[in-house]
Amino acid sequence: MKKYINILFLIFLFFSINATADISSEEDIDVKKPRHGIIAIRCDSVFPNEGYPAEILLISPDGKKVGYDYETKKEVAEIRGSGYFTNVQPNLEGPDSPPWRELEVMWPDTMGKYILKVYGIKDSMYDLSVSFEDRKGNFIDYQQGLNGVISKGDLHEYILYYSTSHDIFLSSVKKVVDFNLIDKQLRLSVKRGYIDKKLGKELLNKWSKFKKSYPKNPNKEVLKELIDRIELEKQKYKDIREDELIHMADFVSLDLLSKDIKSFLEELK
Repeated sequence: MKKYINILFLIFLFFSINATADISSEEDIDVKKPRHGIIAIRCDSVFPNEGYPAEILLISPDGKKVGYDYETKKEVAEIRGSGYFTNVQPNLEGPDSPPWRELEVMWPDTMGKYILKVYGIKDSMYDLSVSFEDRKGNFIDYQQGLNGVISKGDLHEYILYYSTSHDIFLSSVKKVVDFNLIDKQLRLSVKRGYIDKKLGKELLNKWSKFKKSYPKNPNKEVLKELIDRIELEKQKYKDIREDELIHMADFVSLDLLSKDIKSFLEELK
């Protein structure tokens, strides 16, 4: 009798496993039920001994938020499975490691366009990293070196796109760039000494030349000259290791200005 009971139990277990597998398979291919990924965003300073210079806020396609709401001055976590943290890992980063801000969304319910707001709380340069992971925690996409020159009260914006269905995963991160953002970042970089005075004067002169033509008849050739000049200056750093470059204000400011001007130029075409 006991033998027959064991056999019946094994048959029941077999069908239970198959039923569960079928449900998982259906959820995998249902774009309305992604829940198969993690979005993690970290914000800290370019300067290694400085704490985070900005707060971050992520807004989902359906308007829900996680992070620091700069309008209400409160932390929020409206997205299910999300959290906003202040982290420090002295064992990994060193005993004097400054804190950074981090937000996570576990198994996002909503796919599409997310808005990331970066709100300045001090005059500095921030460093953002954005990672997208699959349901097993493996990195699918990781973007770092998303930088900005920011002042207290400034607001920078990024567009994140997230979509997953079965084995297909799409993601992207793009900084929202306009004339005013470039103008302020360039001037602050020179004023704060991130960029050498002589070079800064040269770049500002070229930018002033472009300003005279904008917005009626933007002189794109001047923007190209600006990019070429910045890229030429960046060659001086070619023999320095990447882990050192990310904390060098002069290089980071040149690199972010080059990227932002390129994006702005693309928008003008």
